[in-house]
Amino acid sequence: PPSTPPSPTLLTVAEKALTLTTTAASGVLMTKGDNGFPHGSATDYVVSSSNTLLLLLNLSGQHLTTPSPAETGFYVTPSLSPSTPRVSLSGSLSPLDRDDESYPASAAKFAARHSYADRVLESPQFQMFEFVPTSIYYVGSFGVDAGWVSVSDWSGASEDFVARESEGIMARWNADRKDDLMNVARHVLDLPEPTDVVLTSIDKLGLSLRCSYEDVEGRGVRTDVFRINFAVTVVSVEDAKSEAEKICQEAWERGEGIV
Repeated sequence: PPSTPPSPTLLTVAEKALTLTTTAASGVLMTKGDNGFPHGSATDYVVSSSNTLLLLLNLSGQHLTTPSPAETGFYVTPSLSPSTPRVSLSGSLSPLDRDDESYPASAAKFAARHSYADRVLESPQFQMFEFVPTSIYYVGSFGVDAGWVSVSDWSGASEDFVARESEGIMARWNADRKDDLMNVARHVLDLPEPTDVVLTSIDKLGLSLRCSYEDVEGRGVRTDVFRINFAVTVVSVEDAKSEAEKICQEAWERGEGIV
């Protein structure tokens, strides 16, 4: 029988795109204007359990009074810097039926993310809408990992739950855990003479280190990024932190000759 393929060591492009979209709270909604040109405006949203976008829109807004409001685009990025990843989506926009049994849950999920919604959800001037992506394009930092994401991959993807806290974790480790990171470079990655180590990412699958070290062939200092996979599947941020600590513990034990 064929062997079971190894677990992925990196997030898929679909997971990265969904994580960025889920972590953000607003983007740019785009529809075709009366003159044929696109009209865009900042719009809050929340991602549903089926990975569609739930929006609360003013029924008199320009997006809903254009000739083709169903021809819709959505753009998500934390900033306009080229170093920042972004997601471009196109798809269909349709109103949610207030009488549908799923409407209260959709409205509650939106209000949980956007507290102001409680004051306008009951207004007849506002309506919950669902944006269903039919085309997804993801661009990583400076174009890294740029590519199309299939609708099936998008629908089946799950977000990286570590993402909401990863920046804080990396900042603390890079400020306070330099000795531990150097130990990992020496005794887990077996790098000769590391001169600097920076934790560049941590997610639900593992962590990445950018290491500068003396080249064994005497060609000066080299800098490379190394990936260390977690040994077990993690299901929470605390699990991920625990696995990172275990990697440091393993490095210390190897350095002390215990293992």
